[in-house]
Amino acid sequence: MWSAVQNVAQVTGVDALSLIALIVRTAETARRNKKTCRELVEQVKQIGDLLRSLEEHQPGIMRRPETSGPLRELHETLRLACTVVESCGQGDWIHGLCAGGSRASRLRDVQSKIAFYLQLFPIVSHLHSTRLLVQVINSAAPTSSGGAEEEVLRSFQNLSDPQDDQRFQNLNFSQLRNATNNFSLENQIEQGPLATLYKGQLHGNHVTIKKHSVISSSEQNLPPSMSQYELCRNEVQILPKLQHKNIVKLLGSCAERSERIVVYEHMENGSLEDVIFVRVGAGFTVDWPTRFRIIEGVAQGAVYLHNHSRLRVVHRDLKPSNIFLDSDMNPRISNFDLAKVLSPGIDQGTVDCVVGSVVHENGTFSGKTDVYSFGVMVLEIISGKRWTRSIQKTYYRDLLTWAFNRTTCCCGNKMVQRLKGFMHPTMHNIAFCGRAVPRCLSLPTRRRVLSNQREIRRCVRVSLLCIQEKPQRRPDMPEVTRMLSSRKKAVPFPHRPGYATESPMYAGDRSTTTP
Repeated sequence: MWSAVQNVAQVTGVDALSLIALIVRTAETARRNKKTCRELVEQVKQIGDLLRSLEEHQPGIMRRPETSGPLRELHETLRLACTVVESCGQGDWIHGLCAGGSRASRLRDVQSKIAFYLQLFPIVSHLHSTRLLVQVINSAAPTSSGGAEEEVLRSFQNLSDPQDDQRFQNLNFSQLRNATNNFSLENQIEQGPLATLYKGQLHGNHVTIKKHSVISSSEQNLPPSMSQYELCRNEVQILPKLQHKNIVKLLGSCAERSERIVVYEHMENGSLEDVIFVRVGAGFTVDWPTRFRIIEGVAQGAVYLHNHSRLRVVHRDLKPSNIFLDSDMNPRISNFDLAKVLSPGIDQGTVDCVVGSVVHENGTFSGKTDVYSFGVMVLEIISGKRWTRSIQKTYYRDLLTWAFNRTTCCCGNKMVQRLKGFMHPTMHNIAFCGRAVPRCLSLPTRRRVLSNQREIRRCVRVSLLCIQEKPQRRPDMPEVTRMLSSRKKAVPFPHRPGYATESPMYAGDRSTTTP
């Protein structure tokens, strides 16, 4: 039986997906090595995303001779992972079935093998990805003819990959006008300098509609090469090729006359910015486990963009307003207007003008650009304070300087108290209950409180590593996810960047007592 199923797996990967689903279900019942099992589950889920993407977009690759060997080995590795994870939820008698060392050692071996396949499969699809990159780069090249706008329209309405057409719709303006009640204020979700978001109903489904502002590049403070046409086309060219649970899905677009509109799947809880800066202030509570899940989800989405997607994408504008939250508060990265694709073998690119999230390297971008933006976002999620100075109710020193001064000069109970002052007040009720955890709490509750404290300290330390002034001192996103999820591995102590010792600046809008 296994040989017959294995033959199918070698061709299509279907059985591998079944094994991945079994590993996920089995890990939920693990009674030992729970943390390692959860880390393994995240890895096999990424393997599943890669297999689905390959089968959907590059089915021919799954049948090539050079692919059958890795698929066969992957199948055996997943079978071993399933056996080891199952042993973590069973009695000691099953331990004898897992020869070759302790459960922890076997789990580490499996994790190492899975990590290898996470790096291997993007290489397998390298040739096809290179072809897509050439198409994107050619379509993004400026044209000197007078029909520049018509060329943009043609590329906007015709995707480079025919298989994308099956999931992507070209919509007309009247459909979207009806879906949003003529783009009424009642349907408006959020208005920004480049676009306005609306909620609507399309074909019976709730959707989010982004209508780009019809103003010139100079009025938007953008270079001429980044008009609304270019920004919108950039998103339509890149986003349909991304398939990940933490990346928003692009459902369609409209390019009629001067209108540039894109349609996303609907996210019930809106943007992260609205949740942590507006709704929390109005009494909406977001506990620490939810905030931590959002942080981990954004990190995993960024890892996919940088390392595992069909295109090596640098988002360049990671911030709370560009993170959508579904009904379960799971994050989805959105708004790829400013995203850039890195060429194969190239880890850094250059741009004429620095836009998006502000970082210290002028005119260049790389994966470390998103790392910096992610670190800033983590501090915003934990503190509830904005980094920008656009809205102010209470004046604070710059958030990044404040974070360094608040969290890097003490330890022990004093560190707990300083972190309590740094955190948003809505998380004070249980995460930090005074100088020590009260002994009157039950043992499970005390363990949960201590776990929350360790996670918050770890997240702050990781974020301070991410916002290092020199890109080479920042970790990459895979290392960020490992540091966030590992309880045993110590997070390196961050260097104090030059901007953290400058004179006070002002930022933030949290209306609480000053620190």
